[in-house]
Amino acid sequence: GGTPVYAIWNSSDMSPTITLSNGSLTATNDGTANGQVRATVGVSSGKWYWETTFHRDVAFGQWITPAGISKTSELTTQYIGETAGGASWTTDTDGGSFGSKWSGGTQTTGYNTTSAWVDGDVVGMALDMDAGTITVYRNNVSLGVMYSGLSGTYYPATGSSFEPGYAIANFGATAFV
Repeated sequence: GGTPVYAIWNSSDMSPTITLSNGSLTATNDGTANGQVRATVGVSSGKWYWETTFHRDVAFGQWITPAGISKTSELTTQYIGETAGGASWTTDTDGGSFGSKWSGGTQTTGYNTTSAWVDGDVVGMALDMDAGTITVYRNNVSLGVMYSGLSGTYYPATGSSFEPGYAIANFGATAFV
């Protein structure tokens, strides 16, 4: 085989509220509006894994930076999972939960009810497009299958909703946590 090609955040496929740095591996949201950025590589088959380390502006309480997947049909000015074109796990605490998931504009609370997110949490996403599932890992602990029945082409995505913060992606160019 040849030299592997690793994804980065796509500067041509992101919200105007997001800026990229660190070789397009760090996505920073200014916190003024919903926004997301998709990776440069989308997949429709096979098994894929990536990790994102989240950081937030500590002046803001709970931060809402999702990790997930998004189709190009979902606008980058939308929250990941605001439409059927995306699915995400978020720090949102609605309903007293420490985590919730979004897809098709529907929020389901109680996905990761063990503890609040902390600055520096590492979220792993295992996307199995052959089985149509996505499993989430938080600091190397599986939270189980987040969604099933996935089909089409999805891109890794990150973003934020009205709170500043940044996420550093690892698409495999360095060792995973």
